Amino acid sequence: MTVVGTGPGHKDYLTALGAEKIKEASILVGGKRLLDTFSRPGQTMFVVDKNLKAVLEYINDNYKKQKLVVLVSGDTGLYSLASYLARNLPSQILEFIPGVSSV
Repeated sequence: MTVVGTGPGHKDYLTALGAEKIKEASILVGGKRLLDTFSRPGQTMFVVDKNLKAVLEYINDNYKKQKLVVLVSGDTGLYSLASYLARNLPSQILEFIPGVSSV
């Protein structure tokens, strides 16, 4: 499972590796704005809202079956959904692709 930092949230600022991971994904998980910006036809989308427990359940139910990418705004190394996932999922299943940092 890959967590891709989307930087400021515009396709022009996405890293090449992040773009490749998104392209290969069967499932994208993220906020509605990010899904609207980065999803491709045929990809399943799961919208992240305030119910983070539901996000974890969805990820746990699907990451072994299909290529799943979680889109996070900003940089995965700073405060974001990425830190929540790191605290609540096994580290061996997570790959982090940083985006352009706000720093």
